[in-house]
Amino acid sequence: MSRPIIHVGFDQGTPEWHALKAGKWSGSKAAVIMGGLDTSGLASLIKDIAWERVYGATEGGFKSSAMERGNELEPESREWYAFTRGVEVEQVAFVEHATVPHTGWSPDGLVGPDGG
Repeated sequence: MSRPIIHVGFDQGTPEWHALKAGKWSGSKAAVIMGGLDTSGLASLIKDIAWERVYGATEGGFKSSAMERGNELEPESREWYAFTRGVEVEQVAFVEHATVPHTGWSPDGLVGPDGG
C-alpha cells in the first residue's frame, strides 16, 4: 500500500508552500469540488489550477478575520491538543495523496503513525 508524501521543513503560507500547492486539487477547496460540475465555483477553480500549472504559484487570496485568528491561534491549539491527549503532534506543510496525482491537503498537524 502506498503512503502519502508528507512535506515538512517549511510553514504553511510561505512561498515554498504556495509553490508546492500550485496546480493541485487541495482539501481546502473540497466544498467547491463537491459543489457539482455545473457550478461557476468549480469552473473558476479549474482555471486557477490550470493557470498555476503553467505559470506557478499565486500567493494571497481572500483571508477573513476569522481565518487570520485561526492562523494566529493554531500553534497554541496544537500544543493544547497534544497536552490534553498525551500525544505528539507533528507539524507538516503539505501532504500529497499517495495514488491520486496533483491532490493533497494542508493539515494543522498529524498524530501517530497513521496521521489520525
